[in-house]
Amino acid sequence: MQRFNASTLLRFNVLLLVFVGVCFGRPLVVMAADPNACGPQQDYRLAVPGALPVDPNADPNLAEGVVLGPVPGDPNAWDLAAGQWKRPWARICDPEGDTYRVEFLGGTSAAEVQVDPANGLWTFAAEAVVGLNAWCFRASDEHEASRIVWIVGFGLLNEPPVLE
Repeated sequence: MQRFNASTLLRFNVLLLVFVGVCFGRPLVVMAADPNACGPQQDYRLAVPGALPVDPNADPNLAEGVVLGPVPGDPNAWDLAAGQWKRPWARICDPEGDTYRVEFLGGTSAAEVQVDPANGLWTFAAEAVVGLNAWCFRASDEHEASRIVWIVGFGLLNEPPVLE
């Protein structure tokens, strides 16, 4: 039985890294995801805590669209304060670098969309009701490629303080 020592293990790891680098045809550093790249659309349909009928096999690019929460990038935050509410600024980008627009399509209340193309950000303000809130938006580029996005959240009543 052959024993592996530290130098044998080191040589094996170096050879493995070289093999992987050659097979993929690019340096290993490039294989890491670029956090600034305009990557795939997030979709939190499966993370919504029981309020929406969810089809796990549905394509998120179909007409019903993807579901995002009230807090950009957080699939665990679904609660929002009832009343006047503004979603924090979130990223918007087009993979080809085309100019884009965002339009409100409908929802539990009217929404006013704001887009900051210089910084690649968007947000909206609306009246959040107690209970389920859902707002539907369409993001389109100059070549009319578009995507439907739903922002879903659960409005919580702001209870007054209790004095004893």
